[in-house]
Amino acid sequence: MEGAKDLKRARIYCAGPMGGPGDFTAMRELSSVLVGAGYSTFLPVDDGFPLLEIFQRMDESDWSSAKRAETKYYIMVAVFAFDLFNLLESCHAVVANVNPFEACCVNPDSGTIMELSLAYVFGRPVVAYKDKDVRYFPLGSTLQNGWDNPMIIGMTNNFHLGGGGYVATTYPELLQRLDAALSREHRALDVESMPEHVRRALALGREVDRMMLRHSGQGASLLLRKIEEIAAFIKGGRERFNVAEWNGHDPVQLVREKWAPGDRPGEPGG
Repeated sequence: MEGAKDLKRARIYCAGPMGGPGDFTAMRELSSVLVGAGYSTFLPVDDGFPLLEIFQRMDESDWSSAKRAETKYYIMVAVFAFDLFNLLESCHAVVANVNPFEACCVNPDSGTIMELSLAYVFGRPVVAYKDKDVRYFPLGSTLQNGWDNPMIIGMTNNFHLGGGGYVATTYPELLQRLDAALSREHRALDVESMPEHVRRALALGREVDRMMLRHSGQGASLLLRKIEEIAAFIKGGRERFNVAEWNGHDPVQLVREKWAPGDRPGEPGG
């Protein structure tokens, strides 16, 4: 997708933490700010695959344990391809919320950093946002008085601190930076020049996008039908999309084998 001639018609990929309800609320607020400014957004927590709900619905279904495990495997493949497609082809720019995610007091979400990295490598406009008092360097730094990991901040092409530094710290500043980033000339995305494995992942993402649009309703039964169809499509197109065959692992069984009752993270006594 080439840069939007009308900035306010641009679609923005909202990258950010998804570690729990607090993160979901923060990302929805960020998307709402962008929509209020006239942009459209792709918000993975709402526009993508709600994995927590999907896995819960599958576990509550009458599916066999093998079917549940295999479907979860192929849905993980679908999430990657679908988000990659939206990140690189369907959106004009990326806004990355690099606040620490809910399950960690220091680090930005690893998926967010991966999305930021892909946007940087493939030349998509990037704006980073952070309003939490957590920095790495020097030790004990607070907001605007220190840096995050240089491999993160380098992708903003800005190593400055304070006002005008590498992250926007307020929504007005974020919108100002996004307008400026989109107003600059950007090269069109050349899919044909990408490595073959990336082209195949994007091709799968396009197909998943079409299937997601066909099943846009709500409800547990419809959600399971959608997931079942997508998983079956990927399984049948493994060679076309360069997807490895499911190896028979069952994530639920693996957890049971690794952790004794009461020792699992989040359980009493764990």
